[in-house]
Amino acid sequence: MAEIDSNIGNVVVGLTVVQGEVDNVLTAALRDVALDLEKHIRDNWPIDTGESYKGWTTRVSDLNATIENPVDYTSYVHKGLAEQLFKEGLMAAEADVEALLSDRVKALLEREGS
Repeated sequence: MAEIDSNIGNVVVGLTVVQGEVDNVLTAALRDVALDLEKHIRDNWPIDTGESYKGWTTRVSDLNATIENPVDYTSYVHKGLAEQLFKEGLMAAEADVEALLSDRVKALLEREGS
């Protein structure tokens, strides 16, 4: 009976490791997408004084990404532009995200299988 318990423990530990690696793959993919979105916004953001341009930041934590610009006048000066650029960037990234995740998951599965 101790052998069965030991095997179950190994399976649970193995699944936990795989889950952690899947989370790492997803977090890395999310980071890539978020940084690509920030780049799309920056590439198309009008520069008057450069203050709102420099204000863009991206944070990724676990499976959450935040792209923000805390410069207080950004939403007034460039009304709706950030949302438009964000939507454009998401639409452009959709196919890339699928390919990126597919490649990373395949690499993870190949590594686990060897």
